[in-house]
Amino acid sequence: ELETYMKTGIIIPFLNHWSLVHKRLSELYQHIPHNDVEIILIDDFSTDDEIAGGVAWWQKQVAGRTIRYKKTTENIGFGGAMNLGAKIAIKNGNELLIFLSNDVEVYGNFLIEVNQKLSINDRVLIGGELVNYAAGWNEHDIDGKHIMLPWLNGWFLACTDVIWQSLGGFDPIFGLVDFEDVDLSTTAIDLGYNLVALNSDKLHHLGAQSFGYTPERMKHTEHNKEVYIKKWKHKLIELHQKIQSS
Repeated sequence: ELETYMKTGIIIPFLNHWSLVHKRLSELYQHIPHNDVEIILIDDFSTDDEIAGGVAWWQKQVAGRTIRYKKTTENIGFGGAMNLGAKIAIKNGNELLIFLSNDVEVYGNFLIEVNQKLSINDRVLIGGELVNYAAGWNEHDIDGKHIMLPWLNGWFLACTDVIWQSLGGFDPIFGLVDFEDVDLSTTAIDLGYNLVALNSDKLHHLGAQSFGYTPERMKHTEHNKEVYIKKWKHKLIELHQKIQSS
């Protein structure tokens, strides 16, 4: 059984969809060693009746594994729930933070790969997937220049507690969902951290299980892109050049 390098908190936010969370807990129980790993479930004001019983079952059945559970008093969104999970993880002495969406299937011990990346350089933000090509969300026309910045997709992120605190977590200006991961990646670039792709065959993102892609969501996404540009406009060209020259 692998000794993990540091105490690890795996943060899973969710809003209803208990069946997804139950599957993730089953997979983590099967594939991730118990020592020095705790799971922090952030229930973002769910209305499903089955959740309290489901959480209690897991907490009772699973000996030797800490499963923390916190329900919010209002819907605070993906970024807000992740921030709350990180706060609880750090308060309980976790030095490695794993941010896992509830629609990411786990096929093996991805912690080995995360720890390998961190042993090379821990001044990094690790993601399940690095989008370092033009993908719409990361393309911007600023002062007559067309620029592109890479970003780590938010369905799986990992970093040390020190890096997370210096990043300041997800910015609440993006509301319930979308662009908080693009923004966090830009903050990491700005602070001189590397964005590192895990590209692990032990993780598979199902996608759109929690929120789905609707015309309303597209409007929200486009709004958040404007919010992002307003926040970063003064720096985007400089950061683009920084990436090009690195």
